[in-house]
Amino acid sequence: MFVAFKKTCHDSKKYAFEKIIMWNLLYNYLDTEVKKVWDKNIDVLKNDTILNGKIKSKGRENNFPKMSQNPICHVRPHGSDTKTVGPITVPDKVTGATVFTRQWFWINATYIAKLFK
Repeated sequence: MFVAFKKTCHDSKKYAFEKIIMWNLLYNYLDTEVKKVWDKNIDVLKNDTILNGKIKSKGRENNFPKMSQNPICHVRPHGSDTKTVGPITVPDKVTGATVFTRQWFWINATYIAKLFK
């Protein structure tokens, strides 16, 4: 269930209830797009290639599926900051890291926006 609010005025910081959308992911998306993200995660974890060695402004880049790679979902950190980490059972092959920021599956914001249109 998604609950949508809208600004009450153009420059206001106040919001008013707009609508509720009841939603279920279409079953065929589970077997196609969502499965692709799941399979990519399994591949990254089985091959111990979580980190790819590239450095971004917020730390090292990872090999988990990104929003730009799938129209439905992606994987990204869940913690409020990069200090929310969990252990990696085998040190990463590229960096030797033994901990990594916890990751979760997310529905793409662009996909959710389409539901509201």
